[in-house]
Parts: sequence; C-alpha cells; structure tokens
Amino acid sequence: SCWRNNHGPKRLKCITIILNPTDKTNLITPGIIAHECIHAKNMLFQSIGYKPKVKNDEAEAYLMEYLMNYTMNFYNKITKLNNENNSKSI
Repeated sequence: SCWRNNHGPKRLKCITIILNPTDKTNLITPGIIAHECIHAKNMLFQSIGYKPKVKNDEAEAYLMEYLMNYTMNFYNKITKLNNENNSKSI
C-alpha cells in the first residue's frame, strides 16, 4: 500500500510486507501473516498520528481484516502460480 505523507504532495511512503513462498526453511502461516500485518498497521497509524482506542477498536479491527484478507489472497495466488509452474517443469 502507498499513501501520501505530510512532507509534500510528491512524496510517498510505502509499507511492504515481504513473504517468500519458495523458502522451504520458513513456512508461512496465517499467524506469521497476521504478525506482519500488525507491524504494517502500526506503521500506518504512526504515520498518520492515529492513537488506537481500547474502548472502541472497530477501526483497528476493520483495518486488520482488510490487511489480512488482502495479504492472504495475494499469498494464495502467488503460491498457486508457483505450484503450477513447478508442476509444469517436472
């Protein structure tokens, strides 16, 4: 995801979650993806000056839901493509 920061209209700040589905020594689980999404959420909140509210955490929950769904869907697509490519090369 990219968004504009407070330092001018031309500067962008990006948060990238990197997952390597081909690394057999580091199995990627939903827990690892959630862990990385929490880092992304916290970076986003810090960049916009948002302080999470303990008594009303609905905005935080919706953001986590979006980040998890987006990341899991992307990861599943890449894993499927890798599996298809690997089966063709056998």
